[in-house]
Amino acid sequence: MTEKESNKIWKVLFEIQNTLHTAEERRTQSEEVLKNNYKEIMANQKKDEAILQELKSGQEEMKNELGKTQEEVGKMHVELGKTQGEVGKLNGEVGKLNGEVGKLHIELGKTNTELRKLSQTVARIEYEHGGKIQAILDTISSYPEKFESIENRLESIETKIDRHSDQIYCLNSKVQAF
Repeated sequence: MTEKESNKIWKVLFEIQNTLHTAEERRTQSEEVLKNNYKEIMANQKKDEAILQELKSGQEEMKNELGKTQEEVGKMHVELGKTQGEVGKLNGEVGKLNGEVGKLHIELGKTNTELRKLSQTVARIEYEHGGKIQAILDTISSYPEKFESIENRLESIETKIDRHSDQIYCLNSKVQAF
């Protein structure tokens, strides 16, 4: 597994974590709203009882108000249920990602083991063949000196050949002149 893939997985985990935090905050806010609504309902209910005792005529209006409030609470319960479902899904995804990260750790361990074996093999090869390689390199490094010596001899020979060629030409010219 490459570092890029690992970083990508960590990025996805971070995004899921942020989503979980957001969902948790929404759930907390929903609970707070529910608590406040419940307190409001309770306060309204007490007021309703007092008003019912004093005035029976306002009874129908208060029942309608209470019904609306209960409907809102029901909707909020539905929203809370949805939010909890989303949190459950996200927890499942986080669990899967944790499993994947565990697999990555195992693979990383295997890779480290293989790397150690490879390092040992390289070290063994260096140990077994190091002297031979050094001897070859020493031999190769002496070649430029030998080549230079041969080049100098060739230049000397070429100079002699040129001089002899000139001498032969001169001699041929003299022979032809006689």
